[in-house]
Amino acid sequence: MKAIAAAILLVTASAAHAQPIDPTGHWKGTVEIPNNPVDFEMDLTRDARGMLIGTLSAAADHLTVPLLKVTLQGSALEFYGRTDQQFHADVLPSGKALSGITTLAGYTLPFSMGRTGDAKIEPAPTSRAVTKDLDGTWTGTLSADGKSLRLRVTIANQPDGTALAQATSLDEGGLTLPLVISQNGRQLTIETRGLAFSYVGTLNGAATELSGTWTQGATSVPLVLEHATIESAR
Repeated sequence: MKAIAAAILLVTASAAHAQPIDPTGHWKGTVEIPNNPVDFEMDLTRDARGMLIGTLSAAADHLTVPLLKVTLQGSALEFYGRTDQQFHADVLPSGKALSGITTLAGYTLPFSMGRTGDAKIEPAPTSRAVTKDLDGTWTGTLSADGKSLRLRVTIANQPDGTALAQATSLDEGGLTLPLVISQNGRQLTIETRGLAFSYVGTLNGAATELSGTWTQGATSVPLVLEHATIESAR
């Protein structure tokens, strides 16, 4: 009987140990920057295919960005909203806490997070569909304060009469922000939630360029967006 009981305990322990970790939910954490810790939040859920997806939020910046990558291998969780700021963590078996390291501005820093509830992911904002000549990928370069940032704007009309749009900063680790757009004739207005910037551009006669002004805070700079071909958009 003792041998049978021991065997049952072993099987039970093995089954418990084999339970997969579920990292989905709302997480709050802190990156331990010396003398200046930074709080942030993460929301993880699964899409219709069962793949992990999520967002990162920085309350101080009122900014939420989609995760470009999130993977779980055993207890090892990897995620990031830009390729040059990656997070690597170990999740506790309870699925309620994690800790690891991240890379910010070339520095390796510790961070930790705790699960506080269910995920709170808002759907991407939708806009009214635009005319065919505005649908597609647009590229340009922002130049200000001696710096240049390559920008890619993607506008995709949807079958339901709406449009989805996003802006990707190619020189900031692929940081991607969902956009709200509106069209008035040949004029396109672009705005975003959280990060306060806007763009108003006018489409040329050939429908190959948008010429306008990018405004962020008190700074306004000219920006030309070119309608990209498939090859140049890659």
